Amino acid sequence: MQSAIRPPIVKRYVCLGLHIARIEIDAMLVEVLSRMEEVERTAPPEWLASNFISGPRTMPVKFRAWPRRG
Repeated sequence: MQSAIRPPIVKRYVCLGLHIARIEIDAMLVEVLSRMEEVERTAPPEWLASNFISGPRTMPVKFRAWPRRG
């Protein structure tokens, strides 16, 4: 008698804080980038080699910062 082969159970995980984290990152980048002038890369970006996360590991830049507001 042969046992039936069951397909693996795949559970999908969704972070409950995903949407608020995206809003926070967007707000932070808007504020930081609003204070940067003459941004230029100093070297090519180094990409993260991963099956889980994709994006730059490093991206060297130089810039001139605006003075702090208020």
